[in-house]
Amino acid sequence: MNLRTEQLFYLLLFLSLILTRIPYLGAFFRVINTMIHEFGHASMALILKGEVVKINLFSDTSGNALTKVNGKLSIFLVSFSGYPFSSIVAFFIFYLINNNFTIFSIIIFMGIGLISLILFVRNSYGIIWLLFFLVVSGIILQQNTLKILYFWSVFNGALLLIDSIMSSFILLKISIQNPNGAGDAYNLKKITHLPSWFWAFIFISINVYITYLTVRISFPPIKNIFVIG
Repeated sequence: MNLRTEQLFYLLLFLSLILTRIPYLGAFFRVINTMIHEFGHASMALILKGEVVKINLFSDTSGNALTKVNGKLSIFLVSFSGYPFSSIVAFFIFYLINNNFTIFSIIIFMGIGLISLILFVRNSYGIIWLLFFLVVSGIILQQNTLKILYFWSVFNGALLLIDSIMSSFILLKISIQNPNGAGDAYNLKKITHLPSWFWAFIFISINVYITYLTVRISFPPIKNIFVIG
């Protein structure tokens, strides 16, 4: 029995889902979503001609991006950008995989990681994590083995896609239990005077919709996983 591409795809998706829930180990892998999320804040700040002071990535999957921008609209856009950015990147990664541009999907992850390492991330854990991610990704690229490239690309894309949704639901829970500790949702509350849970729900809605588009456009037909050959 040969493991078809479709079967491998869903196996990796399932593996990513399981790994993200394993204590400690799951948190380590889930930092990939934190990296993309904080890079989204930083990118928006730069687009708005602001400044990125630093990014911190932590072992509990939390992170923060310290930016400087002028005006309430700019602060709003920087605060809003993190959660949707993760889902958008995941959509683009799976689009590339589906169209046989697996190498480019890995290069995108590595590019974001390298830029973050050189320009933004300043805490010890964040630097160590990025170095590990870049070294592993670089070794895999150098090997240039199609199955390994596919495995690493789908695995990281799935981690990002799954955690982009899960993190927004976690934010909703926090925004209900402790509104002032709800990160981006709380920042948006201070600007708009709308409750933290409202913005958490907006993030969930956006991420679920983008995930739906990702599955619809780029996932293999699920009926194919039952074909053996």
